[in-house]
Amino acid sequence: MNDILKPELIWIESRCYRVNDPIVDVSLHQEHDLYENDMPYQDLQENDDDTDYEVQMIDSDRYCTTFHVSKHYLGNIIGKKGAIKMRIQRDTKTDIQIPRMGENKDVVIYGPSVSSVKAARRKINMIVISARIRQRYTHFISLPMNNAEIVKNFEKFKELVLQDCQGTGLDDSLFTKASKLHITVGVMCLMDTEERLLASKYLAEVKEQFMPMIQSHLPLKLRLKGLSYMNDDPKEMHVLYGCVQEDNAPKGVLQDMIDAIAQFFFKKGLMANEFGRENVKIHVTLLNSSYREKTIENDRPTKQKRESFDGSEILEKFIDYDFGVMEVNHIHLSQINTLAPGDMPYQNLQENDDNTDYEVQMIDSDRYCTTFHVSKHYLGNIIGKKGAIKMRIQSDTKTDIQIPRMGENKDVVIYGPSASSVKAARRKINMIVISARMRQRYTHFISLPMNNAEIVKNFEKFKELVLQDCQSRGLHESIFIRASKLHITVGVMCLMDNEERLLASKYLADVKEHFMPMIRSHLPLKLRLKGLSYMNDDPKEMHVLYGCVQEDDAPKGVLQDMIDAIAKFFLKKGLMANEFGRDNVKIHVTLLNSSYRERKIENDKPIKQKRESFDGSEILKKFIDYDFGVMEINNIHLSQMNTLAPDGFYQSTCVISL
Repeated sequence: MNDILKPELIWIESRCYRVNDPIVDVSLHQEHDLYENDMPYQDLQENDDDTDYEVQMIDSDRYCTTFHVSKHYLGNIIGKKGAIKMRIQRDTKTDIQIPRMGENKDVVIYGPSVSSVKAARRKINMIVISARIRQRYTHFISLPMNNAEIVKNFEKFKELVLQDCQGTGLDDSLFTKASKLHITVGVMCLMDTEERLLASKYLAEVKEQFMPMIQSHLPLKLRLKGLSYMNDDPKEMHVLYGCVQEDNAPKGVLQDMIDAIAQFFFKKGLMANEFGRENVKIHVTLLNSSYREKTIENDRPTKQKRESFDGSEILEKFIDYDFGVMEVNHIHLSQINTLAPGDMPYQNLQENDDNTDYEVQMIDSDRYCTTFHVSKHYLGNIIGKKGAIKMRIQSDTKTDIQIPRMGENKDVVIYGPSASSVKAARRKINMIVISARMRQRYTHFISLPMNNAEIVKNFEKFKELVLQDCQSRGLHESIFIRASKLHITVGVMCLMDNEERLLASKYLADVKEHFMPMIRSHLPLKLRLKGLSYMNDDPKEMHVLYGCVQEDDAPKGVLQDMIDAIAKFFLKKGLMANEFGRDNVKIHVTLLNSSYRERKIENDKPIKQKRESFDGSEILKKFIDYDFGVMEINNIHLSQMNTLAPDGFYQSTCVISL
């Protein structure tokens, strides 16, 4: 039971409300009673109503306000058979217009006075916030703590812990990804593009509130040093975290800044106060039992109880471990459970910086513009239903965005009063395009062919021996790759038109400058394809069998460094996807893949059928160290998927020589 003298409070639109005891059973369609009876409409006075809503006068006795509500919450506002909507209308003497299913419109409230319209809007906002806090979090605000020094020391810490500590439950998978180390300011649920743009706008606005606190201490340097944990028993840990302290500023500056940001978003109704604390708990998560690798059954992770780990030995040996110092230059609004291009910790939606390398031209003393190509397939995502997204970006950045009409082969052009406003609008558009691109099927890939005469001959011999000597379940000639298509995949991408293909080709030529210094002294680079491995845990339920690749005349790691440099370059450019969220590209040459299996034909059409695994245990037993041969790598290819070129490889869009 809550303390009735010190109830939990929630701020909504600069007003403070009591959160009722969660023990009280309240159904979804009764929840409006929690707050509607606290403030009868009749008691509202004009001078009492200082909420900052934009209300327009239509005529002498009619007012209205228009605002966006995500479609996910419209049902909560309407209620069963419209009960909640009718109740609000009756109590506030307003008319509320809610968009129908499929309509991309705003909610509109009409009323006889400013106060009645604001009262109805407050009630709707309370319903939305009440529904929002029951959703899973989608985004969070953070301060990245992942510079080169900290990442290096964290990797060393991880290595030492796994080497020296034998605590129960300790596992490599519990450690956070080094590039994702960060201080969490707060979490929130943003259900659509409109809400994400609004949160980005708020992050820009809140800067004015906290900058005076840290102005005299810039650049703000933070030290990540020392360990602590979340629960009482160090032998039953779920979260081990690093402690953060100011390195060049008085103690408390960081806490004040983070609390100011959290309070701002909390009052706006977007951020949740997860644990009801007055202050944000400043920490950097290092190990978390929720990261533990799950057991896979039938290609799906199994549900299992969260298992703690014994961290007492880690504390004993590394309690004062110093990870290093980082200069904090950015605050990020990011998407949970994502991996961004390059070294960014999470897919970033907003950065408080303006260093993006866009070409912006000055037209006259107070007008700037930028011009860039966007594939016609993504223009609808930028415009939104009835132009809603485009108008929101223009409003937030004070720009004019010109998008080509259907059938026009023109670039997108942005005009604005300053270079920063034009760049801000372009960043938002790029964010929308990247988000849409990642939902498309891949069309192209970058690869290193592994198909010279020696390897092709040995692969054909391997195929013949496997089909002759292994009588295992699911083995079939059709699941072997075509010998002329053997390759190492660097990464995959979706290129929707000729402009994007030309851009990717240009980037492939540009990236050569990044990796050539790594391999120049080892040219010509020779790679050996030798040995077998597979993608899943059970060799009797294989889907992919691949060949292992190693340098034949160069130090180990040269190939990995080169491939990672190419992949990271394209990730940063927003063209390539990080399919599995790995730090490094998994270097392999696919030999057998169950997805290649010949389909049954009915009525001249292939029928849909469940992907069938194969038993590869006998292949491993007989051919685990099979040597396919050595190839000299002279080219890197950008190729089109599911094609066949005259030479037997994939149709190439671009080839660069080493």
